[in-house]
Order: sequence, then C-alpha cells, then structure tokens
Amino acid sequence: MKKTTEQFVTSDGITMYLQCFVPFHTKEGHTPTALIVPGGQCSPEDYNWISGTLCRRGYLVYSLYQRGYGSGEPRVNDHAGQRQQQDLREAFDFVAAQPLVDRSRIAVIGHSLGADLVQKLAAEKDFACGVAMSQLSDWLTYVKYSKDFIPDYYKRACQKYGGDPFNNPEGYIERSTLQLADKIKTPMLAITGDRDNITPAVWAEKMTEALNASGNTKSKCVIVENAGHFFEHFGFHGDQRTEVAEIIMDWLGEMMPAED
Repeated sequence: MKKTTEQFVTSDGITMYLQCFVPFHTKEGHTPTALIVPGGQCSPEDYNWISGTLCRRGYLVYSLYQRGYGSGEPRVNDHAGQRQQQDLREAFDFVAAQPLVDRSRIAVIGHSLGADLVQKLAAEKDFACGVAMSQLSDWLTYVKYSKDFIPDYYKRACQKYGGDPFNNPEGYIERSTLQLADKIKTPMLAITGDRDNITPAVWAEKMTEALNASGNTKSKCVIVENAGHFFEHFGFHGDQRTEVAEIIMDWLGEMMPAED
C-alpha cells in the first residue's frame, strides 16, 4: 500500500489535511473507501491500527486531521459542534469526489467525538454504512447526570457549551445524536467497551435502540468485554484493537465488501 497526504480548502479558507492509505489494487470509480474521523485531541496516526487493516483488505482510506490537530490553527476544537460538523461535511464531499472512490461504497468511521460527528453526517448525507466507536449520543442527559457525580467535568461543560444544561440546553442538543435517530437511514455499527468510563456503553445501546425503533434495523451494537474508551484492556494486558478491527471488517464485509 502507498501512504500519502491529501488536502482541501474549507469554505472559510482553512487548509485541511487527510492521511491517505492507497491499496495495491485500485480501479477508478470502483474502489471502496473509508473516511476515518478521529476523537477529540487525536490524530489519524492514532487510528493506523484500523487504517492499515482496511487498506490491506482492499479499502482506500482517508483519515481527517482536525483543526488544531494537524489542520488549521492550533487549539481549535468545538467538541463536535457546528464548526467540526461543517468540516466533516466538506471532507466527505472532497473524498466522495476523488477519482478512485466508488461513491456507492463509502463507509465513515468515527471514535468518541468523531462518532457523534459521523452520526450527524448520516442524518444529512447518504453513504453505505457508518461505525461509531465509543460514542456519547445524548450530551444533554449525560452532563445533567454529571452535576452530582463528576462536578469538575460539569463545571467545565457549562463553560464550554454555553451555560448549564438545565437552563441552556441548546449547546448540548447541538452535539447530541439521539434526537436524530429517525433521520439516520444509514446502517450504523456501534462499538463500545464495557469498561468505558468516559462514554459508558449505555449511550451506544440507547442510540442503537432508537435507530432500530425508527426502522433502521440493520444497525447494531457490539460491546467489547473488558475494554475501555480506547479499547485498552482492563488491567495491565495491552489492548483489544485487533479484536475491534476484525469486528469492523466483518461489518464492512456484510455492508460494503471490498470485492465488486
């Protein structure tokens, strides 16, 4: 496979970069493609464990350097808000327009904040399937709960998102996806660890239940035992990224196989 860096300019004039893995065998207009959206403060290199696996299995892979983390000006992160949502829309359009890409076989894969962004995108744009790893589908409820059990986080959230969630819910709803379930027709695979204390598995389960209830019955949730937010193994025993990569590959094999 070949590794390159691609770029495009956003509607507000910022140059955005994407890491790109090109498989050995490509065909113009017929290459299945994955777009990876990193979590907050993460970069494409943090996801090479899945990018490399995808490419070796025949997928063209683009991974987005988000603003402040490889693109644009430093320290720009609006936590899956409107700015990052627009950046992903434009990144998706850029990828979909590339000559090798099979427009009917694009998967969008996100982690943490990136998972929320993927589902926001799915409410607006059509693509073959999505993967949401370690997602938080309902920021409003989560931050309300945090007032009592993690007050420091609650205070920071109130500062970041335009006030407290009880009186100023808009900033939290803007980042949430649960209320969009009836608009998402794209099949979604949720993957989460049962030891994830950052975005507990319940939020992936709730989102999948809402998708299924709205008629998106191909969507499913997989909970990985003894795995944390970054799929680190609970204890001093490494991680479970290889297992997660195979779960994703099985999903793509069902929804969007590399072979024509």
